[in-house]
Amino acid sequence: MHFDNALHGRIFSALGTLIARGETANPVTLGPLFEQDPALSQIGGAKYLAQLVTGAVTVTNARDYASHVADLWRRRSIVAACEDAARAAAEIDLTRRADQIAGEFATRIAEFARGPDAFETEPIDAGDDEEMIPPRGWLLGTTFCRGFISGLIAQGGAGKTAVRIAQAIALASGRPITDEHVFVRSRVLIVCLEDNLAELRRRVRAARMHHGISRDDIREYLYMWSPLGHKLARLADEGREVIAGELERELRTFIVRRRIDLVMIDPLIKAHSVEENDNGGMDQVTVILGRIAADMDCAIDLLVHERKGPTTAGDANRARGASSLKDAGRLIYTVTPMSDEEREQFGLSESERRSLLRVDSAKINIAPPSIEARWFRLVGIRLGNSTDLYPRGDEVPTAEPWKPPDIWGSLTNTVTNQILDAIQAGPSEGRRYTDANRAGDRAAWRAVAERCPSLNEKQARKVITTWLKSGMIEARDYDDRIDRKPRSGLFVLKRPG
Repeated sequence: MHFDNALHGRIFSALGTLIARGETANPVTLGPLFEQDPALSQIGGAKYLAQLVTGAVTVTNARDYASHVADLWRRRSIVAACEDAARAAAEIDLTRRADQIAGEFATRIAEFARGPDAFETEPIDAGDDEEMIPPRGWLLGTTFCRGFISGLIAQGGAGKTAVRIAQAIALASGRPITDEHVFVRSRVLIVCLEDNLAELRRRVRAARMHHGISRDDIREYLYMWSPLGHKLARLADEGREVIAGELERELRTFIVRRRIDLVMIDPLIKAHSVEENDNGGMDQVTVILGRIAADMDCAIDLLVHERKGPTTAGDANRARGASSLKDAGRLIYTVTPMSDEEREQFGLSESERRSLLRVDSAKINIAPPSIEARWFRLVGIRLGNSTDLYPRGDEVPTAEPWKPPDIWGSLTNTVTNQILDAIQAGPSEGRRYTDANRAGDRAAWRAVAERCPSLNEKQARKVITTWLKSGMIEARDYDDRIDRKPRSGLFVLKRPG
């Protein structure tokens, strides 16, 4: 209502009077008071009072009405911002380039999508903070989260793109094909800056075919884009200042239009023109990324190449370039090919090893880090796109979850106690087993392998190492009766059950 209108003011005053007296205030009780009011008669009399009642906000629709009011506020604010942008663009100012003006107002307009609370800048007293805090907007496991930057670090050709495409399809289809929990089916935009759109289509098609995902399963939920040459951030002509590039504005526009929940950028190095070892410059790049995530309430994921040299699974410092990139990310993971030692431990062939990779948490600030690695296997998928010239068509790799052999599955309580009995007795009277690498017949892993023949040497050694760490057995000195000298041997301390 507009209470600066005299008639509305009188109606409001009458309502207050009736309520104060404890009487019902409705068109029936108000009608007699305004029967002779000429202003009310001109607009319908008592019928107008009834219209006011039907248009009033009730408890049941107050939330919808408030949402409508907020939407109208945003619309007025966008109109005002556009008018300001038009005036700024019309002014010839050599200190402000056209792209800077566009970037400034694009950010300003995008902020209106978050509502009035987005502009709250006053500090709050923690002692007064008693309202319920909304939970973080997790999308897929602890991999992607609204408002935060995530990343995957790996050497070229290690399979990081295959893993991310599988995760993107899991989110877009709402099906946990990567064995990660899908919190909410999400709209995903894959931005490929290294290959053309045809190659990105091949990768997505292969993943869909392998995991049984139809086009309808991802329609309007998974988008592919290959804006080669477009930059999210670049250096200003005047010097070292980093400014938003055309890709930043294009992303914001597409995110709003398609309500995107996750943006994957592959690889980050192609998204900017800043020297990757420039810590200050890369920090400004991450600020631009962080603003997109916060303003658009979406997750931003970056695929990052690693530096040369030895690698360690779960090491966030493997990322190539400035450390500010690692510092800005909140959910950083690494991809590492299976090592020869792991291959032997799992009892796999060399050809099997080459197709396997592990994903480890490297820097997780907003969730507990994963203790165990998640394993994936790369699988070649034929697309069925043969032609006369290329009768075999294309074979494209995609990723699927893989679980290592369970070396503990065969170690029942009965088998475990048999092994522990053997360890306690020793290889012969007066001698004890040891965990030393070169121990001949005193090697404790032999006691495991003899009673559990499904385990190879590496796996049997791991059993002994695990039992030592858990305190089931311990190494201490004893007098060897055969060699007649002090040695270190294994003693049983605990048993299962």
